[in-house]
Amino acid sequence: MSMEKPKNRHPLLRIIFQGTILLTLCSCRHFRPSEEPPESMGIQYVRRDAGRSGDGRSWKSAFRTISEALEEAGWNGEIRVAAGSYSITGIDRSVKILGGFAGKGKKPNEQDPGKFKSILSSEEIKIDPPGPCQISGFSSKGTSFILSGANVTLKNNRIEEAGISIEGKGDFSIIGNDLSGGGDSRGVVDCRNSCRLLISGNRFHDVDTNGIYLKGEMEATISGNTISGTRHLGCAIFCEGSSPLIENNLITECRGGGILLWDPCRPILRYNRLLAGKTGWNTAIDCRNGASPLIADCLIAGDWYTGFFTLFQSRIKMLNITIAGVRSAVELERDVALEMVNCIVYGNGSGISVVGEPEILIKHSCIEGGWPGRGNIPDDPHFLNPRENDYRLSENSPCIDRGIKHPEGSETDLAGTPRPKGRRHDMGAYER
Repeated sequence: MSMEKPKNRHPLLRIIFQGTILLTLCSCRHFRPSEEPPESMGIQYVRRDAGRSGDGRSWKSAFRTISEALEEAGWNGEIRVAAGSYSITGIDRSVKILGGFAGKGKKPNEQDPGKFKSILSSEEIKIDPPGPCQISGFSSKGTSFILSGANVTLKNNRIEEAGISIEGKGDFSIIGNDLSGGGDSRGVVDCRNSCRLLISGNRFHDVDTNGIYLKGEMEATISGNTISGTRHLGCAIFCEGSSPLIENNLITECRGGGILLWDPCRPILRYNRLLAGKTGWNTAIDCRNGASPLIADCLIAGDWYTGFFTLFQSRIKMLNITIAGVRSAVELERDVALEMVNCIVYGNGSGISVVGEPEILIKHSCIEGGWPGRGNIPDDPHFLNPRENDYRLSENSPCIDRGIKHPEGSETDLAGTPRPKGRRHDMGAYER
């Protein structure tokens, strides 16, 4: 018995269905990594040398100014900026502005800020968005950045002869920038507000003032930065009543000093290297007026005038610190307190100097010339290569397995080696 095919009772539905399939197939084009991405998707394009200002929807019809693109950008939109010089005084949109694009040729979306320089030429730029805003890939000389608003990120920019002032109480991130100069501010990065602040992976150099200046209470992390070449009396990091986490930074050649901590605060300093200060009255770590940091797994070495200095009611805890090769290792004055555990103070012009009657507890440490306390030793720690700032321990060092586990100690050493590696913790910043 033959069966009839069912009749199509809804031809209109069939047409709609087939059309939907056709549109889906057409929209699913596969873009290979070597191809340029589409120039739409809500992206605004800016090219200074565009023939005439267009609608900003492609490089060929790009706007000529960033201000035009900001007028068209939607919430969390993106603006791509080609090489050229641009003037802008303010940003009040939640937008991502990316510089360093070719903007023309076979690969207009190639981004290389070093090759395709997008230059911000304004004297001052105030960034005050209601939501997240990112500025990335630009160069500027003499342009001050004032950050306010809810959430601002400055990333991978080159900022010369000026600084970054943070005036808002939101979330701010300064990441991967090349920073120099500083202008008239207290620091190249200057923050005096109660905010959440991340300063990470930046290179500070040829600084006219302090590298980083923080004042007051805030949630701040200073991590993975290189700070060198501060001039005059500028230091690398100046905290006045602030308690940031300061970790994994390299500080070198700073004429005014390394890390300066003033007024009551409780910052944490871990995994920092403070090397070779220029000749002068400079100190690697200076604590005054009630500053009470925890300092762990740090190296202080080179031509510092003083490795560590403190006075006036400061309470300091030092765990697994190596101080070597400086003129005066540690200077304690008046009513201060120092707890030093698992540290090495050796090979300096002078060791631990005391003025007044500070409270001192030193144990399980290597102190040249000796120091009373449980587990302390006066022996040569046998560093691998001090001339090259290599203060790791050689295999015959008496500091191996001579430390103790401290409740506030780190799980790894300055190089990332787990602690303890042997039967017990080693003394100094490095675990053998």
